[in-house]
Amino acid sequence: MDPRGPQSPFLGAFGRRLFLSLALLSLLMVAAVGLLGYTQARRALMAEAKSHMESVARERRARLEAWFEERLGDMTLLAGLVERELAAGGKSTGDLRELLATPLARQSAYRRCLYVDKTGAILAEAGEPGHEPCKAAELPELAEALASGRAVLGSVSLDPAGDPVMHLSAPVREGGRLTGAVLAVMRPGETIHPILADTTGLGESGETYLVGADTLMLTPSRHMNHPPALTHKMPTPGVLACLAGGDGTRIYRGYLGQEVLGAYQWLPRQRWALLAEIQTNEAFAPLRAIARQTVLLGLVALLVALLLGVTLSRRLSRPIGELAAASERVAAGDLAPPRLRPGPGEIGALTTRFQAMVGALARSRQELERSQQRLVQAETLAAVGRLAAGLVHEMRNPMSAMKTSLSALARSEALSAVETEQLQLAREQGERLERMLDELLDYGRPVELSPRLLAARDLMDEVQRLTDGERVALGIGLELDLPDETLRLLADRELLVRALVNVVVNAAQASEPGGTVSLAARREARGVVFEVSDRGRGMPASVRERIFDPFFTTREEGVGLGMSVVDKSVDLHGGELEIESTEGVGTRIRVIMPMESHGRQEVSDA
Repeated sequence: MDPRGPQSPFLGAFGRRLFLSLALLSLLMVAAVGLLGYTQARRALMAEAKSHMESVARERRARLEAWFEERLGDMTLLAGLVERELAAGGKSTGDLRELLATPLARQSAYRRCLYVDKTGAILAEAGEPGHEPCKAAELPELAEALASGRAVLGSVSLDPAGDPVMHLSAPVREGGRLTGAVLAVMRPGETIHPILADTTGLGESGETYLVGADTLMLTPSRHMNHPPALTHKMPTPGVLACLAGGDGTRIYRGYLGQEVLGAYQWLPRQRWALLAEIQTNEAFAPLRAIARQTVLLGLVALLVALLLGVTLSRRLSRPIGELAAASERVAAGDLAPPRLRPGPGEIGALTTRFQAMVGALARSRQELERSQQRLVQAETLAAVGRLAAGLVHEMRNPMSAMKTSLSALARSEALSAVETEQLQLAREQGERLERMLDELLDYGRPVELSPRLLAARDLMDEVQRLTDGERVALGIGLELDLPDETLRLLADRELLVRALVNVVVNAAQASEPGGTVSLAARREARGVVFEVSDRGRGMPASVRERIFDPFFTTREEGVGLGMSVVDKSVDLHGGELEIESTEGVGTRIRVIMPMESHGRQEVSDA
């Protein structure tokens, strides 16, 4: 007989079932979380790698374009010096040679500078002699400079000695006539190559290089087993995508067969493709470490879950104690979601119901706070509306007197042209002030709906008629997508027309002269939808968030109540407003009206 007395089993029947359930659940959770974590990590790493490579490509492009501008500036300056020397009568070869030597002294990348006439005959030169790829008269850069009248930077090519060179040319004028050009030969190995050879942010396998419009590789690769530049073409998917559509990123097979992540930028002036590439096995190397860490964390989580199962099987009182403590916190006003460990059987059900109750109480409190905020806001807006109505009423008489006086003055024939212009300006500003007062009055006036059965086509025709004047003044057209004549809805005609007019006018004011605003209507599941679209400036997020706030406006004229009145009118009908806007692309506003009126008055057929 054991002297220590009877021993309790390590796990009873309930403990074993709980242990097996938690083990299975932990394994499933580890597998799901591990897969989800790995997927999310890959997606995030992919996005980060693409963004990084795009940044590298854009930075190299900016440096190259700055270099292009500097070299073109050199040639323009050199052409100007030659023009001044020629205008001063200095046409000696020695004087011109000294001028042509100016860029050679400032920039070691210049190999040779020449002054040629329109036929390509060399009149003066400085720098290293010989090894030209062709005669000066046959250079396309010279012909383009003489034809366009501006400085031209050519592509990269090989001279007879096998060295890569670039040609720059700028026209020279005498007495306003094109008489020749200056021509320079550069070594790209001392200019472009160092920019692209910079491996900052590219790791061990990354590189940047240039490819011409014919897919010829223009600059050398950092990889030793890659063919020399200007000796082969690079029709990789990244190069072809850049030549076909401009800038972007993608994963593809590189020239040497490895999978690479490439970012490409199109250089339109030179018609070159700039590629920044890094091998994917280097770019996504952190994923292997993430996978190992995920497995390790999963095993740790599984061990913790199993130990917790053993503890819960022996200590059933712990869930009850936690539930009691959570009840005290709720009684004290703390409605934060309680973190409770579910117990077995009825204890687990009670815990679940308690958590649901706390969640419902928290939602009720939030809804009550929102209702209080809406009530305070409504009271404030009502007070502002009453004040606005009073101000408008008091200002009507002075405005009428001012308009009468201005009209009387306008009929006078003794006014000078300046006085007539000033009078017209005063009348326009008075009309602008009157429109602002009308907006204030509309906003402050109590509204009672008079819903009637209306045809959507008739509403759209009226909106077109009412907006014609302002749209014509802005140079904006209105394109109507008229629905079937059977499309009808119950609404207050005046309020709905005024709301649609406001939206169309706002769209016209956001469009460029000569643009078009579209107005369409259709039946959808939620009701009748009026859709106003423009291809104007669009709105940033900060404006979209405040567009319905009273007195908020981005224009100098008006008081910022137009869209507030629209929101108020649609809300009175029980409808909804949806806005989609992208800066530089345009804005689309959807006015969704219910098929049945929610007004407070009885509906009568029009």
